[in-house]
Amino acid sequence: MSSFTIAHDIPGRMRIRYGKNKFSSVQGEVLKKDLYAWPMIESVEVINVTGSVLMSYDKAQKGLLLNKLKDLDI
Repeated sequence: MSSFTIAHDIPGRMRIRYGKNKFSSVQGEVLKKDLYAWPMIESVEVINVTGSVLMSYDKAQKGLLLNKLKDLDI
């Protein structure tokens, strides 16, 4: 189960934070690839130094997105 905070959220765009240095640059790239595989995701930017992820997504599927994020093993 994943622990994150929502730093910014407007319909269709969300930044979440896992915590500083939570994952390496390689892990960040794997996370980015995994998130792009989700059908509701339109774009992803992962910043491993700050542990943040910026996503554009289908706003009609926000609930599903949040559930999937909670199930991630970060």
